Amino acid sequence: MNLLHWAPAYDSNRASMTSILSIDDDSTISEECARCIENIEYKLEMINMRVRTVATEGPPQYIISKRDAQVDSVVEAVPELSEVLLSYLDVRNQKDEDAKKAVLKTIADYLEDRHKSKYYRGTMYASLEDNLFTVFNKVGIRHGDKKQWKLHKPARMKLYDQTFKAAIHLLQMEDVKTFNDTVSDLKKKQEELVGTNGNNSN
Repeated sequence: MNLLHWAPAYDSNRASMTSILSIDDDSTISEECARCIENIEYKLEMINMRVRTVATEGPPQYIISKRDAQVDSVVEAVPELSEVLLSYLDVRNQKDEDAKKAVLKTIADYLEDRHKSKYYRGTMYASLEDNLFTVFNKVGIRHGDKKQWKLHKPARMKLYDQTFKAAIHLLQMEDVKTFNDTVSDLKKKQEELVGTNGNNSN
């Protein structure tokens, strides 16, 4: 898909190859290439994959990942981590240990202030947060000292994937809290309404 933005076009009048990208407007591509990109997106959608576009100075960067409702929810709640979270699911990074470590380190850095302030203490997420930072600090994500756990690569990769899913769950806490607060408010209003109606009937 990225290559289609730079695909050459054959100019029959000049009998030469010319760039589809206009020098003055690098967002303009040929209709044929645009249709090819749409077809690729459609085919990927058919196999439960999702194409996301990240705007760049030149042609857009495409991230192709499996559909994941939890990640979509967190991307909306934490937009500053959106590109990082989506890159973890990018099919090109499935077996890239360094790419996965980089994403997990970014998540750890994002959560660091909350970790230091004991933000999750007293919540049902406290043990999850504690386990996440244990992995962040003991499996080569944030440190490279001799105290790191010795795991073979397949075990590390599996743990990285589990850690990513756990981090996504933790990052959903704000959405869960908002939901609980909304339901509590609705329950309270309903109880007040019932109480008011009951008083009127007397």
